[in-house]
Amino acid sequence: MPLLDQGFRRLKICVEPWWQDKDKTLSNLSYLRQLVGQDCHLMLDVALEFTQLEQLSPFIPRLEALDFKWIEAPFNLENLKDHIRLKQLTRIPLGVGDLGMTTCREFEPYLKEAAFDIAQPDITLFGGVSEMMKLKQLLADKNKRIVPHAYNSDITIAVNSHFLSCQPQQEALEYSTSPSLLRQALIKNPYSIDSNGMVTIAKEQDGLGIKLNWDIIQSCTIR
Repeated sequence: MPLLDQGFRRLKICVEPWWQDKDKTLSNLSYLRQLVGQDCHLMLDVALEFTQLEQLSPFIPRLEALDFKWIEAPFNLENLKDHIRLKQLTRIPLGVGDLGMTTCREFEPYLKEAAFDIAQPDITLFGGVSEMMKLKQLLADKNKRIVPHAYNSDITIAVNSHFLSCQPQQEALEYSTSPSLLRQALIKNPYSIDSNGMVTIAKEQDGLGIKLNWDIIQSCTIR
């Protein structure tokens, strides 16, 4: 499998239109596990495609059996009730915050109801590094993890890598494989993934250690 050959050891899939066909979905999930092997971590991003627990619950036993490592963004953030119900239904960790949360205060109702396991704020929407540090402090003694969301560019990936490198527990660095020009070519010195699925942060470089590709920026600028 190309991504595994490139060093990736964790793969996240999204809910697609074919999830409307339960049998097809269960078959596809089982085939995916067979394809990647038992050592590859799999995660599910619902991306708010479901509006209620009853749409997701038929798949929970198979997701558990296939050892999915988390379920991300299962429902709209206004639907706290079904987040609570899902948390009670499954042992799979639940991630929230990537689609809509912009401050620590928005995590507080979820924290009060024990409705999540993993905070997944997008640092570009969440108030930057300062708000991320406040979230770290808020969750410090709550047995919750922080895995920042990232899909847009190597700038976000660089910021997330620095944040994660300062955490006591090793966590996954989300690394989009989108073919977008701005995703793939915005930085002249992108991270490389080694055979163990790890990236290295260069200590000798200033700031985030990235070099912008101004030719790409100019070509994508609307005037």
